[in-house]
Amino acid sequence: MIRRPPRSTPKPSSAASDVYKRQLRELGPIQFETSVQRNRYNTVNASKWWAQYFKPDLPAEATGWKVTNVDLYLASTNQSTDLLQVNLYTPDNNNLPQVLVDRISIPQSDLSWNARWHRIRFSGKTDLDHHKALCLSLECTSQNAAAWFAYDNQRNSNPDSGLIRGNQASGWTSYHPRKALCYRVMGTYTVPSGLTLQFGTFKRAGGP
Repeated sequence: MIRRPPRSTPKPSSAASDVYKRQLRELGPIQFETSVQRNRYNTVNASKWWAQYFKPDLPAEATGWKVTNVDLYLASTNQSTDLLQVNLYTPDNNNLPQVLVDRISIPQSDLSWNARWHRIRFSGKTDLDHHKALCLSLECTSQNAAAWFAYDNQRNSNPDSGLIRGNQASGWTSYHPRKALCYRVMGTYTVPSGLTLQFGTFKRAGGP
């Protein structure tokens, strides 16, 4: 008896992927999420990590999105030579940071003495599914404070937003839906440029 090798599922070629990408239009930059209330200040060090969970309200036809810039209300503490790490994660089922997407390290010399808005520019290379949320984190590996930051202690009413607490020893530990960092998130999103078939598959590339 002749044994046939198992059938393999054909994978789309790189040419098919390029065709699909050309069928998408990138729109933006736009502001995805923001919270500008600042009634509390705190510091970032190895014992006090902070993160902001957020999920943008994208148009129904959006197929994906990515972050290009984040504004944070920060000030220097002049207490540490360690870097302030500003990270982007995809969250787990409890809305806590899980998979690292992008990271920017900021020296104290880049922060002003007086608290003000500071812009952090990310690579914008990672395209996220339109259903995906993100966590924006502030971390440090030193017990000396790497930065002051502003946040809203009790007035957050956005159901797709919340402040997260953690530390270097235990990781991310708690989620607070009524609180939020003082932040603004900018980026781009993609939409289909028309109703066409994706090359090499039986799938539609998108709707009008």
